[in-house]
Amino acid sequence: MSGERTVEGMEQARAEMGVSRRQVLAASGAAGVTGLAGCANIGGDGGNGGDGSDGGGDGGDGGDGTDSQAQTGDITISFIPHSSGSSDPFWAIEESGWSAAVDQLGVDGRYQGPSEFDPQQQVQNINTVISSGVDGLAVSISDPDLFDDPLQRAADEGIPVLAVNIPEFGERTLPYQGYVGNDETVVGNRVANQGISAFQDATGSKPARAVIPNHQPGNNVLKLRVDGIKEVMSNQNIPVDEITTSAEPAETISALSSYQSSNSDLDLVCSLGPASGQPAVQWINENDLQGEVYISGVDITDQVSTAIQNDIYLGTVIQQPYLQGYLAGHYLTQKVTNGILAPKVTPTGPTWVDKSRLDLVQTQIENTGGA
Repeated sequence: MSGERTVEGMEQARAEMGVSRRQVLAASGAAGVTGLAGCANIGGDGGNGGDGSDGGGDGGDGGDGTDSQAQTGDITISFIPHSSGSSDPFWAIEESGWSAAVDQLGVDGRYQGPSEFDPQQQVQNINTVISSGVDGLAVSISDPDLFDDPLQRAADEGIPVLAVNIPEFGERTLPYQGYVGNDETVVGNRVANQGISAFQDATGSKPARAVIPNHQPGNNVLKLRVDGIKEVMSNQNIPVDEITTSAEPAETISALSSYQSSNSDLDLVCSLGPASGQPAVQWINENDLQGEVYISGVDITDQVSTAIQNDIYLGTVIQQPYLQGYLAGHYLTQKVTNGILAPKVTPTGPTWVDKSRLDLVQTQIENTGGA
């Protein structure tokens, strides 16, 4: 595979998403969600033993849709991601979208991400909510090897599962019903391709060297982004290294300084998210590296938007975390109450946003905290 992979229907479905946040918030219940999902492929391939007709194997029958249909006030759904807003600004936005949906729908919706990246704790949280009798479950599949048993347990107990932000990549074996998010290798490809192009526009030449600060080593989705970036850099003959950091800004700043001291030709930072991108901006400003080192990244916050305006960030690939959390709440509720099948894939990106396109997402940034 070379260059940027294409995913059939991703860009068409998005069409710059074709949906404003105002339209999303105006669309409650099945009608709104069905309208948003109409471009996607309904019913997943079933995963573990599924026939593809129910979008997730035996992952829950969603009720019989008759007199026994649950009222939303009696429904409990849980979102168990691999992180939380306390350690990563991205997840604060995702939680806001989830909270807006469950408040709008009148369901008992719980968000239970670990305080820092911890797949083992995530799996423990999944098992806990299954034992508590949850009606529907949204998860980010941060480590597929760990998720086989808990997701099969959910399926066996008739609990529908939705993957959000991170699916199982490659051949589907896990029993979940649909996915809301991006193709992450494409995201990495785009960070590199668009970053190189924007760098050339700004400087007249290709980057001499790039670095990828990884703030969550072991996270499957970040590995795919890294692979996508490295693939493009290799094809362009641009040296690139991955360095390990953390969600702690000071550690990212220190790691970048250390790397640059040994690689003075560094001129492009490929950020995997705001948790590494925002400290990279601080590092550039503190060391007077504006115009010498640039950033191409993933996701946008108010701080990243300012860095784009100030020509520190060349641009960023967005995935609209608020929309991911919002749709997760609606999809699960509609499955539990009405048996409505989640689309196999609902793409919320990837979209490249640079200085010329900030106006497309400015309202979203102001109202939700990012995009």
